Amino acid sequence: MKVKVKIDGLTNLNDINMVIDEGVDLIGFITGFPESPRNLNFEQIKLFLSQIPKHIFTVIATKMEMVDDLIEKLNPELPKFLQLYGELSDVKQIQGIQQIKVLHADPNTIFDKVKNDVKQFDIILVDSSVKGQYGGTGITHNWQISKEIRDYIYPKPFILAGGLTPNNIIQAVKKVKPYAVDVSSGVETNLGFKDKIKVRDFIFNAKSIDTKTND
Repeated sequence: MKVKVKIDGLTNLNDINMVIDEGVDLIGFITGFPESPRNLNFEQIKLFLSQIPKHIFTVIATKMEMVDDLIEKLNPELPKFLQLYGELSDVKQIQGIQQIKVLHADPNTIFDKVKNDVKQFDIILVDSSVKGQYGGTGITHNWQISKEIRDYIYPKPFILAGGLTPNNIIQAVKKVKPYAVDVSSGVETNLGFKDKIKVRDFIFNAKSIDTKTND
């Protein structure tokens, strides 16, 4: 089985078309994080969603408290996945949309959090833990933590994120054997713009590893 590749933080149609041409599986957009150079408003995302082929899965990363407003504003151009940050006691199920819960690889908290979140969410994503930042840090974490989380939630899908690049993705996939890998800054040369060569190398390297030992 080949790992799926999610490229996050797309900001323009040229990059969207390029990553599709290079064989990406999931395309990610960011909203609700004005401090991020990759942040988009609802109108921009709705336009992009309307132009992406249906066989390409789309993901919107946002804060949990923004979900109701996001669904209302984007309808009927809705994503396949929501990638959610934050904590809410009441997690609503949304017809036709799978929900990805983001956990940060802090060994002091992540194992307690995953016990609850695995019951409420369709997919778990583990990213690096950097104080004051939600993601896009370009920093790796201890992949042993991700491997243990991946094993704990199996057979639910697991996504690995945090500091992945064309140079380290083979090692990461071999170690963790995730369902998918998530990259943003690792395939950029200029902030917020994807580099074609880096995208091509990342996808090729990620998919060069057979993860069938997941089972």
